[in-house]
Amino acid sequence: GRVYPRFGIVPSLLLAPGWSQIPAVNLALNAKAQLVSSLFTAKVVSDLDTAEGNADSMEEIKEYKDKNGYSDRNMIVAWPMVGVGDYRYYFSAQLAAHMELLAANNGGVPSASPSNKDLKITGLYTDDGEEIMLEMDEANDYANACGIVTAINHNGWKCWGDNTAAYPSSSDPIDRLINIVTIFDYIENNFKLTFFHKVDDLMDYRLID
Repeated sequence: GRVYPRFGIVPSLLLAPGWSQIPAVNLALNAKAQLVSSLFTAKVVSDLDTAEGNADSMEEIKEYKDKNGYSDRNMIVAWPMVGVGDYRYYFSAQLAAHMELLAANNGGVPSASPSNKDLKITGLYTDDGEEIMLEMDEANDYANACGIVTAINHNGWKCWGDNTAAYPSSSDPIDRLINIVTIFDYIENNFKLTFFHKVDDLMDYRLID
């Protein structure tokens, strides 16, 4: 909450790799994302827990997501963990950096979907190191269909999925599409930044317009 007053930067994505797979942490991040520095809105990039007995297989991810409250339009949920060589880490770290790079390459405007863009990974894994390989149909039917972002190897590893965690409960593009919810935040936050200096000015029709 102190990022903006300290650095003058508006946080657009909140993440806690290694912690957001804990449902209580994810919900706390989501609550903070709805009002950052008492003024701005952001999105949460989080993970599902791939430990044994949780979301450790594609057949388990929908039940785990639904049971643990990963269901808000402010949440962009990634599954499973990703790896580069022998090193494994939480997908949310890669996905958030991936989204920020897309925005940076577009003048800072987050209008591009992260789906079907190259990822710098070499594999997908569960928490205990078991490798996961998804066919495109499996990624669509088990992950994207329940509002989870994953990855597929299709002439190189690609991020796969452009639905927020609100899908399929909401099929409205304003709720479900990642680039739509992030661009709405961008527009809202920029409006607040642009006109904040007008707060407490004398009210007249010109100011209202």
